[in-house]
This record gives sequence, C-alpha cells and structure tokens, in this order.
Amino acid sequence: MNEKLEIKGLRLIAAHNRNVQNNFANVIGNMANRMAEHDKSKYSAEELALVVGKSALDELEYNSPEYKRGLSRVQQGIDHHYANNSHHPEHYGIDGIKGMSFLDLIEMCCDWEAAAREHGSTFLESINRNVERFGLSVEIQEILMNTGREMGWI
Repeated sequence: MNEKLEIKGLRLIAAHNRNVQNNFANVIGNMANRMAEHDKSKYSAEELALVVGKSALDELEYNSPEYKRGLSRVQQGIDHHYANNSHHPEHYGIDGIKGMSFLDLIEMCCDWEAAAREHGSTFLESINRNVERFGLSVEIQEILMNTGREMGWI
C-alpha cells in the first residue's frame, strides 16, 4: 500500500477519534452537571413543604380537613418537582417518556436505582412497577434492563 495513503488514513482515523472523544467529553460534562444539580429543587421552599408535608400526613386522620390541606401542599411540591426536573417523565406532560433524551433516561435510571435501594427494593422492580405508569415500550424496558445489567444493578 502507498505510504502516503496509509498516513492519510491514519490521520483520518485519529481525527475521527478526537471528534468522538470531544463528543464523549460533552456528554460527560452534561452528566457531571446533572449529578451536581440532581434534585436541588427539593431544597426550595415549595419542595421542602413536600418532604415535611409527607411525614406530617402520616400523623393525620385520613381524609380529614387537615389531611386534605396537607395533601394540597404535597401535590404543589410534587408538581414543582416535576416541572423543574427533566429526569421525570411527568416533566414532559402528555409526551411523558417519549419527550425524554437519553441523558434524561440515564439520570432517571440513577434515581430509580437509588430510590429502590433506599426503600428495600431493586432497580428491576422499579422498571416493572413503572411499565404501566409511564407506558414504557418493550424497547425502552429492554434498554433500561440492559443498562441495569451493565451497571450491576440487576
């Protein structure tokens, strides 16, 4: 083979690899930002009421006027949370999970796995529990399960 062609080919491969590496750096930067910012809205006044409201609801008589007022505060916090966090399918309204990016899905997977572990459940159970809730297609279910396996969560 012609030496000049080989050198040109090697340069093309190296340039492509640099472009791919730059794209990875952009994705990693985005994910690092998501990691740092994850659920920071929970520290807002609107969502702190959610956390306080949830525990306070446990102490109230179900369906009492006090319970209903507390539930209203909790719902406002939930609505605020979904509106400010794109890793929740509810963030996208009627589009739900179809409105999400792969980056949203990765953050959602990290969230589901952490929440499952914190509540004595598993990532796989989170997927199964949310199939109907979010209308997860078979393809999305498989992608989530493949991700869980690759991450050692399943």
